[in-house]
Amino acid sequence: MAKTVSFKRLILRAVLRQVSPMVIRLVSVSDHMPLPEFHDVFRIILGWNGDLGYIIRVHGQEFNSFQRKMRSKALHEFKLHRQEKFLYVCDTLHMWEWDVRVLDIQDGSKLSSKKRTKGIGYLRIAAANTPAKVIHVVIVPKMAIGLKAQAIPCRRIIIVPFPDTIENLVMYLHECGYLAKTYDKSQVWLEEVEAEFFMLQVIVRSKKNPFARTVSSRKRGSVLI
Repeated sequence: MAKTVSFKRLILRAVLRQVSPMVIRLVSVSDHMPLPEFHDVFRIILGWNGDLGYIIRVHGQEFNSFQRKMRSKALHEFKLHRQEKFLYVCDTLHMWEWDVRVLDIQDGSKLSSKKRTKGIGYLRIAAANTPAKVIHVVIVPKMAIGLKAQAIPCRRIIIVPFPDTIENLVMYLHECGYLAKTYDKSQVWLEEVEAEFFMLQVIVRSKKNPFARTVSSRKRGSVLI
């Protein structure tokens, strides 16, 4: 049996400096997420398409997207603690500076959600049906206005709300479907159909007894449930 990767879930609160009214984003990510992927996820949450690089300053050190040796760094290497802050510069041309605070550090175990009573069935369905191709699941506790759940197949990331309601579970499974697809890549028009079909299959299969599904023992990387 493959060894399960041990990881934590970081609950981060990012506040944009020197703007009024305040711009705040709350996001949950794996502490094993590499810096380039954290940057990609944050840009998508903001709805920014261009990429002009990033800078992260933490513990008196600077890490940026311009030095190749720093691109492999992951968040857990900073050994962040609760309430600790670091500076994140998104877009090195306009220098948008974000103060990022660690609100909480939670156990990233796939079964950590069993303590929750509300929506436990939906959480188990989500965990049991997350494709092996999904490496990072970014949970946005409250989807910002204009922000849609989405998948980034090239990064093996999905950005979704917490799947503790049937509505959120549908969105979660739909985005998983993009990474579970088996269609010919030349037939791009089938992408949406395959994702929808994957979601419907899981819902129908779990409808009779949604609590019967349990988490698969196979390795799935840093899936944040």
